[in-house]
Order: sequence, then C-alpha cells, then structure tokens
Amino acid sequence: MYIAFEGIEGSGKSVQIDILKNFFEKKGLKYIITKEPGSTDIGTEIRKILLNGSFTNMGHLTEIFLYLADRAEHYDKIIKPNLNKVDVIISDRSLYSTLVYQGFGRGIDMNLLIQLNGIVTENIFPDYVFLIDLPVEIGLERALKREETSKNNQDRFEKERIDFHYKIREGYQFFYKNSKDWFIFDGKKSIEDISSEIEKTIEKLLCQR
Repeated sequence: MYIAFEGIEGSGKSVQIDILKNFFEKKGLKYIITKEPGSTDIGTEIRKILLNGSFTNMGHLTEIFLYLADRAEHYDKIIKPNLNKVDVIISDRSLYSTLVYQGFGRGIDMNLLIQLNGIVTENIFPDYVFLIDLPVEIGLERALKREETSKNNQDRFEKERIDFHYKIREGYQFFYKNSKDWFIFDGKKSIEDISSEIEKTIEKLLCQR
C-alpha cells in the first residue's frame, strides 16, 4: 500500500509521518518512509537546488523538470522496487505536489503536468493520499517558527507571496473533493488527535486489502 502525505507549508506532515514509525513497528508491519524531493543520492542534490532560497528567479519549466528528475529517481530506486516487498510505503509528498504547486500555484497546464508525471511514474500513483489541511496563515507561522528553531533560512516556497499559498490550499482541496482515495485531517487539531485519526484510517485501509 502506497500512501502519500500532502499539505501546505507547515501543515505537519513530517511530524505525523515520524510518529507512524512507532505505530508500524508495534503492528509488526514492514514499511518504508520516504519523501520527495530528496530520497536518493541524486535527489538530495536536486532538493538543495529546488529549496534554495537564493534561487527566487528560477524558471517554472526548470522547476518542473527538476521535480520530475527527482521523481524519476525516486520511483526507480525506491517506489517500484518496494511496492510488493513491504506492507506500507509512506511518502512525504508525491506527484500531487507538482500538480498543485506547479499547476494551481504556477498556472502550468494541468494536462501537461499529468502527462509528464505519467511518463515518469509509469502511471503508478499513490493508492491513497492523506491531506493535512489548515489555514495558510497558521501553516506559514508554523513554518517560520520551525526555521527559527532549526536556525535554517526560509526555503524558496516559504518566501512566496501569500496568494500563492492560497492557491496551493485551493488546489489540495480540489483534489480532495474530486478524488475518492483522498482523506483529509484537520491540521488545527493536536498532534496526538491527528496521529490517532491517521492510525485508525491506516488500520481500516489495511483490513480492506
């Protein structure tokens, strides 16, 4: 089972994914935790470029093809080899991030993005998507606090105008409303409440398979 976590900046995806490790271990499940971009050697270098806050003038097509290159490596080295080897693959972001960020956010033709991602993934998509949703202002505030704590600079996307982030949230809500395999979780709830809901949802999905 391949599950992708999606959400705006500061939504708490990474925190929830980290909590899931203990859940899977207690259940005795074989699992892989991965992310996009940056889960392969080549992807790590691509991630540095994509998130570099100095590259604010990066061309939209450059951005798209960098993500696609990372995704090609990710699928070749991690996703495809493990689809039938583990019980659960959990990915922090997926091709849907490209459809939302570059489609809704940048205004790139959605049909083109779907076609390009279909080539890269060989039309292997996440079985389910877990969307952690919350207001843009809360997410950006959390992201800023996270950067201050880690003493890292804001990444290239966190520096975008706020209307860009509104478009991102709108894009995610569009896919949730129009997809039967998406699940939404209220990011305003406590970390414990969200993780409990996520674990119950995964247990239910595993029983159905």
